[in-house]
Amino acid sequence: MAITTIAEIPFEQREPLALLAIGPDRLDVDADYAGFGWAVVDAVVLTAPDRPPVTLDHAVILALHSADVQPDPADIELLFELPAQSVQVPASRFLPHALTLIPPGLPVVLALCNPGRVSLPPLSADVHYALGDVTSWLDPDAGGPGTLRLSARRWRRCGDLP
Repeated sequence: MAITTIAEIPFEQREPLALLAIGPDRLDVDADYAGFGWAVVDAVVLTAPDRPPVTLDHAVILALHSADVQPDPADIELLFELPAQSVQVPASRFLPHALTLIPPGLPVVLALCNPGRVSLPPLSADVHYALGDVTSWLDPDAGGPGTLRLSARRWRRCGDLP
């Protein structure tokens, strides 16, 4: 069945480490990984080279992928690679829909590369997004499950001024 509407894209809740392609033997980021979906996490640390880390407790991560070609310099073209087809949709159209699928009231982090460093407008939730590429890591904790970390050149909140 061909996807013809945004609502038909199977954007589902997943286990956080699988969603972000983090496994016990991963040594580097898998640049070919194209998984997508969302997960609730106990905490995530957002890091950038010239800013102190920001920890968000009890947050939702939306894992998305930007398309190689970005036709609109004012938006982020998303790519969903499905078994029968690939679907592209602007983030400005997909994000409002995605926010209806997740638990309300939690901070949201977009694990989404933003190659054009597009500024995103205010949304109906507290949404953090990156300017540039995003990488995901699991930092070891002494005797614990590890700390989830998303790294980018810079992090912003939707609606913030540049």
